[in-house]
Amino acid sequence: MNHSFKRILIMPILYLFASVSFGLTTFLRVSIHDPFALFSGIMCIFFLIQFIWSVSTPFVIIGDGMLTVYNSQFNKKHVFLKKINRLELKGLKRADIYSTDGSKVRVHLTNMAASQKEEFAKVIKEISQSSEFYNELKPTPISDTESK
Repeated sequence: MNHSFKRILIMPILYLFASVSFGLTTFLRVSIHDPFALFSGIMCIFFLIQFIWSVSTPFVIIGDGMLTVYNSQFNKKHVFLKKINRLELKGLKRADIYSTDGSKVRVHLTNMAASQKEEFAKVIKEISQSSEFYNELKPTPISDTESK
């Protein structure tokens, strides 16, 4: 079961606008031999990379036994599906996923495409219910006092 959920398009559009703006600024600064042309060129490339990354990378991927949330290029969070302990959905705005090891992954659904929010909520509820089933099947540890 592999699912991927896309992010909203407002951020890629803003990245593209910033890249084009810095690109035009770079062109104008180079034409007048301005020393800040290098800075605006670097910013143009930076925003172009951000645009390409945000268009090509989904916001959430569920697959291979793991849920991965890509908040940004350098901030991604993982939780194993079998370790999901509890799920809290705050409407269609936020999902808090708690794992058995005590960690929490927060998914801001406002960053997800509107057409996929309900599908994500449905899939994550199914996964949390199945992981609760797995958690019930796990043997409970026997303490030392009971074994003696």
